[in-house]
Amino acid sequence: MKHSQIKNASVALTTLNEVSKEVFPNPDSPKFNASVIGENPHVLSPIFGEDNGNRKNKNKILNNMQKDEIKLSVDTYRPRIIAGLAAYNEEEYIGTMVLGTRSFVDEVIVVDDGSSDRTGKFASLACARVIKHKENQGKGKAIQTILEEAKKMDVDVVVLLDADCQHNPDEIPRLLEPIRNGEADLVNGSRFLDKKSKIPLYRRIGQHILTLSTNLCSGTSITDSQSGFRALSRKAINSIKLIENGMGVESEMIQKARESNLRIKEVPIGCRYDVNGSTFNPVSHGFRVLGTIMDQLQRKHPLLYFGILGLVLMSIGGFLSLQTFYGYYILSQFWIGKAMIAMLILLIGIFAMFTGLILNSISIMMKELK
Repeated sequence: MKHSQIKNASVALTTLNEVSKEVFPNPDSPKFNASVIGENPHVLSPIFGEDNGNRKNKNKILNNMQKDEIKLSVDTYRPRIIAGLAAYNEEEYIGTMVLGTRSFVDEVIVVDDGSSDRTGKFASLACARVIKHKENQGKGKAIQTILEEAKKMDVDVVVLLDADCQHNPDEIPRLLEPIRNGEADLVNGSRFLDKKSKIPLYRRIGQHILTLSTNLCSGTSITDSQSGFRALSRKAINSIKLIENGMGVESEMIQKARESNLRIKEVPIGCRYDVNGSTFNPVSHGFRVLGTIMDQLQRKHPLLYFGILGLVLMSIGGFLSLQTFYGYYILSQFWIGKAMIAMLILLIGIFAMFTGLILNSISIMMKELK
């Protein structure tokens, strides 16, 4: 608790502004509690109250107390920050990640997602708090557990990292800065904003496809939808409700953040690919994530999903139909098999278009009812 006696209201105003720069300006956390006491000790005029930093009538209060003795009492608030790591069979790297992360946060939580090795033991030895799933439920479920624990702990920020040493914990302050400055609710670490990042070509192509699909689904314009290195403010922690249990959780998080009108900002990060920590085949992993994104697109934007599908099918059917007409009128040959296939594909395309229109109308009506 800091105390000072100030006899000039304008000085008090300046002091309040300077003090506010020293504390964590998270609009969802109590910054500090400051009060101005005038000649009447029974009259207490709060400047910073429960609305977390909104300066209620500050100028009016101070201007009306030009020569009153002002007692400024500021209770500074230090944010509580935790890091969460979802780990599955990462005994080789988990200790290093926990030790590197502890310097930047108040506590490290490791969700041991049904590992068959000593991941949980090594995480505990590195002084992390371990939450163990009895069986492997997927990265998405592990992140859900981390966010649920963050809510129980009432923390201000949670930093998410992968447990395989691909992320550098020294870059955590870079992700925290936009939240500290009140610029973002969700900070996404982007590997594509770091010019020094050496991403293998096949990964780069796959990541761009997944990011394009995520942006199409969520209406965002981020550069790295699959980054596992993120920071979430208290508002984001309480707003984002995840249901995806698998590897599509990163895309779902972006989509849910967009639906909740959260501010998303990206910062450059590095990423190592010379470690052997990944337990997933990147190709099969990519197809699983793409399938999840397409499922989200189908549910959230049925007209777009079925419209694109219908156009593609109708284009294929139309091409086959042209070939059939060409064979009949130019070559005097009727390819009955190709004609039937063309008709079938055209009908499916038309059906997909109408399905999209119907589901889109239902979606609009449901939103209006809410």
